[in-house]
This record gives sequence, C-alpha cells and structure tokens, in this order.
Amino acid sequence: MHKKHIIITLLFSLSFLPLSKSLAAASGPDDANSTPAKVYVPYEDLKNVFETEGQGVFLPYREFQKLWETAQGRPAEISRVPFEYLVSTARFNGKVDEEIATLKLELTIDILSKDWVDVPLGLGSTAVSKAKLIKADKTEITPLLRVVNGQYIFTVMGAGRYVLELDFVRQLETQPGLAVLEYSIPTAAITTLDLLIPEENLKVDVEPMLAATTSQVDANNAGATRLQAFLGSVSKVKLSWKPKTQAAEELEPVILCDQFQHIHIDEALIRSEIQLKYNIHRGAVSSFSILMPSQFRITEVNGANISKWDITQKEAPETGQLLKVDLYSPVKDQYNLDVKMERFLQESHARIELAPIITQQTFRQSGLIGITNSPRRTVHVENITNLARVDTGQLPRNLQTQAGVTAYRFITSDYKADLAIETTLPRISVNQNWLLGVDTDKLRLQGRLRYKVEKTGIFELNMTLPEPWKIESIGPDNIVDDHQFTGQGQNRRLHILLRRETIDNFELRLAAQADRAQPDEDVNFNLPEPEPNNLQLYDGQIVLAMAEQLQPEIGQLNQIQSISLQQAQMWASIPELTPAMAFEFRVIDTNSPAGGVFDVSVKPTQISATVHRLVNIQQGSIDHEAVIQYMIRYAPVDTFYLKMPAAFADEGVEITGPNIKEKPRINELPADQVVDVNSSSEEPQQNWAYYKVVLQSKVNNNY
Repeated sequence: MHKKHIIITLLFSLSFLPLSKSLAAASGPDDANSTPAKVYVPYEDLKNVFETEGQGVFLPYREFQKLWETAQGRPAEISRVPFEYLVSTARFNGKVDEEIATLKLELTIDILSKDWVDVPLGLGSTAVSKAKLIKADKTEITPLLRVVNGQYIFTVMGAGRYVLELDFVRQLETQPGLAVLEYSIPTAAITTLDLLIPEENLKVDVEPMLAATTSQVDANNAGATRLQAFLGSVSKVKLSWKPKTQAAEELEPVILCDQFQHIHIDEALIRSEIQLKYNIHRGAVSSFSILMPSQFRITEVNGANISKWDITQKEAPETGQLLKVDLYSPVKDQYNLDVKMERFLQESHARIELAPIITQQTFRQSGLIGITNSPRRTVHVENITNLARVDTGQLPRNLQTQAGVTAYRFITSDYKADLAIETTLPRISVNQNWLLGVDTDKLRLQGRLRYKVEKTGIFELNMTLPEPWKIESIGPDNIVDDHQFTGQGQNRRLHILLRRETIDNFELRLAAQADRAQPDEDVNFNLPEPEPNNLQLYDGQIVLAMAEQLQPEIGQLNQIQSISLQQAQMWASIPELTPAMAFEFRVIDTNSPAGGVFDVSVKPTQISATVHRLVNIQQGSIDHEAVIQYMIRYAPVDTFYLKMPAAFADEGVEITGPNIKEKPRINELPADQVVDVNSSSEEPQQNWAYYKVVLQSKVNNNY
C-alpha cells in the first residue's frame, strides 16, 4: 500500500515571540522574512499526532501566516478604543435632616484617552457644595465641573484613574403622607447607597434596586432608620417613605421611664448611681422632676441639654427631696439622665431604708437595682415589698463578677426594703508552737504563731501574756510595726500593731523571758491565748526544755495533753536546755486558762573523781604524788574531802589546786560523805588522816 503524506507547518505560540525573533536574527538578515518551514508526516499517523496529550491549537495555514508576519515585526492594525471613560463605582452616603438630604458621592473613574474627556455625572436639580479630585498618585486637585442641559459634566484631560468626591444637597418632595427623594445619578458598574433617616421603623421603597435593607440605629441619642441599597446601572434613583404621624401639640406627653440603680456599700460610705432612660411617645418635654430619698446627698446630675438643676426639700423630711432638671430646649423621643448621690456610713451596724426613686409625670416606671459591697461590709436585704430577686446576669458586665452582688427588679414605684449593713468580721485560725525553757534562774519562751485570716484583713492582734513575762523580740519586721501591753497581772494583754492590713497566711515569731526565784520553784505556765473574737480554730504544741540539773514532773494539765517528743515539732532550740516533755492542744475553751503546772526539783549533786598516783622510790626515801580530777554534775560545790593514810600526813602533806581558800585537817569525815567501798570499816580510824578543802567559790563541771 502506498504511503500518504501531509504537510504540517511548524506552529510557534505567540508567547515565544522573542525566541522566534532570536532565531530569525541568528539565521541572518536574508532569512528574516522567510516563510515558515514545512514538515511532512505520514498521513496514516495523523490521528496519533493530533490526539496526543498536551497537543496545541491548530488553525488554517493562512491564519498562521498572519501570526507569523506579526512575529516578524509587522503587527496587524488595531482599531481605536470604542469609549473614552469608564465609571467603575459610585458610592452615595448621607443623611436626611428635616426636608433636606445631604449626601456625599464618591466616583471612581478610569480615563482611557489622553485628550479632553467629558464625563456626565447627572445630579440634576441638586446643589453641589464641595468637590475634590484625587489622582492615581494621591495628589488632590480642584476638578472642572460644568452644568450642561441640567446635569453636571466633569471635564478632565489625561489617561488614568481618578477619584471624584462631591458633596451635594437635595430637597425632599413632600406628598400627602409621603416623603420622596429623587435625583439623577451617573451610570456606573457598581452603585451603592447608605442613607440615615431620623425616624424609627420606617419602610423605605427604592426604585430601581438590586437589593436593599433597613436597620434601626441610635443617632444623637435618638432612634433612626439606616438604609443600605445596591442600585442597578441606571441614571436616576427614587426613594420614598411614610413619615410618622404627629400627635397634636396640645396633647400632654406620654413618658415612660426605665431605671437602673447601682448601690455600693463601702466601709464608710454608701454611693448610689441612677440611670434614668426616658421614652417620650408624644410631644416634647423641657423639664424632669424626680423624688429622691432625703437621707442621701445629691452630688452630680448629668445629661444633654441641661440648663440647670435644683433640689427642693419637702415639708416632711421623710417624704424625700425633689430634684428638678430644666433643659435649654424641649426634647422628643428619648432622653437619658444620670444622677449620683451618697451618704456617710459611720455605724458598724446600720439599717438603711431602700426608698424608691420616683420619676414624676411618667405614665409608667420600672427598672433594675444592683447592690454591691466592699469586703469590709456585709449587706442583707430584708422586709422586701414589690421587689423580685433576679439573676445577676441582667446587670452590667462590670458588676456581674463582684463578690456578694445581688439584683432586684421592680415594675411599680411603690417598692421598699431595708438594707441591714454590718461590718465584716475576719475569720481567724491560729496554730501556735511554744518552746518553754526552764533554767535554774530564768524561764525562756519562744513562740511560732501561724495565722490564717479570711474574708477581710486585720491591722492588729491581741493575745494574753500575763506578768512577769518580758518581751525580748516580736517579728518579722516587715509585718510587725510595734507592740504594747494593756492591763496587769494575769489579765495583762499583748497588743501587736501590724504595718499594713494583712490577710491570708502569715507567721510571727515571739521571744520572752521571766525570772525564777529558786531552782526548785514550780513552773505555772498558761498558754498565751489569742483574742477569742472571730477565732475559728486554735491549736498547737508545747515543748518543755529543762536545764540538766533540773527534774520536771507534771503537777496539773489544763486543756492540754501529753505527746511523745517524737511527735513534737522541733522548730527551735534554747542553748544548754534539753527537751524533756511535749504536749498538744486543740479547740480549747478560751474562757478558762489552758496550760499546766510543773513540779521542778534539783537533781542531787553527783561528783566523780579520777586519781592519778605517782610513787617515786629513791635511795633513802619514797615520794608519793596524786592528781585528783573531779567531775561535778547537776549542782556546783565548793568543798571537797580527802582521805589518806595517817603516815603520809605525819610525814607532811602538800595540797595544791586553783581557787583554794583553806585546807584544814579534820578528825573524821562528815556522816553524809560517801565512804570508800575499798576501805575496811574495821580498820582503826587512827590509821587515816582527813582533810577538808574549801574553795573560794563554787565550781561545776570539771575541777
């Protein structure tokens, strides 16, 4: 079978135009206008060539020749732009004031010609008060505007994007029961309208429109209707709405009042802030009268358009005081008035009447009362009449999270209640650890006082500390400012002044001492108890530490019980004193003493001696030397007794030692002296010599 062939012309995309020129340049000047190369492919493979993935666009050879010539530097003729300008967006924004609409127009215009261009703006029968032109480089110039055939013409020269801003006014057309705003607008791709009409709940008709919506907003403390609309590509817009019907001027105004009262009880002051929101449904009002509680002083009155305010006392003080507020000009629709008042609170316990705040000349009044208090005060609402307890979530957000906040609602002005106000008392828990040291001539006391204070802070502390205790130190210095005693004897109290109001957990350290008349004097120790007022928990431990020579015994325990030394908290120590007993106490009766009586005895003196003896035997003589080392415990002594063979004494004895006052030889030992167990009681007494060594002062420990 004979093979068939087809001529395929090589096709280059226009995006490769620079590459084509490069190839032409590389081929030399003679090849610049050469015809495209032709490639022959087998005809039976044509389907596989044209239908493979990623194939290009195929066109007749004549059309391809035109593209080829264009790539060779001979572009085809391009027709002229069919229009000179394009208005892309038109935004109208304004408001209606009585019978005049004031609007601002912002136009975005693209000029496509370099020559002078006239752009029709419409706006017939309107008065342009201000015009501003913003070029693409953000510079501002005064635009050239002309009025031709009843519409504004914007004339400009030079291609580019311009933003034209125009302020204009248009008078409303009034028809029976209808207000109409109509004016011509420029034709734009996108046209929007945002208009504020100073009346509530209006239904506004827009012709023509793509979409429109109305919403109720607050403008200058009055209700208004906001219209937002997308307009079609038209040359004229028409808005219409029905104004509210007006009441006859001779009719009296109908006034409704909604109140919010915030009462805050501070430590020495009660503050009340009242917000009155008046709704005036017909007519206008030039003054307001409010009956206020007489026990409060009005400190501030705030509101718009107030010319003056005055207070008139009623004939009977218990009926209240009349607050009158005069305005410069009558107000309609809505009016807000804020009043602040306060009174001193000097009593620790007080009962204050919650009297109503009556807005006179009102058809109906209702409202909300929020009550808050400082941490140092507690408030209870009692004897409630015509008040309903409501959730605090109805209060303003800044009051909802305050501790102890309550809320009440009323719908009539004849409500009443009593505010029972008391001073908040702290809740105090005390854990005490005492170390009582007993020496031969002194008592030493160290205390670790751990406080936990809740609900409110404290500035001072009180505790019992009877005579004869003397304070050595109270700390730490960053908490304790000063201390002093009040009272005498067993009723003496220690008053501790703190540097600042203190709350939560803190710890004090106390050290005191007292004299003892005799080493064996009994110790009568009463716990230094904290002030019982507001005391929720009182517990702790006592550790008794003794000098070595003293022996304690329990005589009597009052509201404390013994524990082992292993159970005691050894948080401190006293030099030369050793822990001997431990006790604990819990929830005691503060009306009776707590502590113990301890019988103290002095341990008998214990003396032990070590004798070092040297016998020096020489020709014709024997020398004996003895060194005696005494160990004295429990009590000091000033007398020692020596016993030696009489033969040594007869030959001559020399006794030496420090601090010896006298050392006479005596006939026999005193009966209370210990006899040497190694000596024989049957041995004749004349075989022994006895000496009494007296020191100038008593010695202890070693001699």
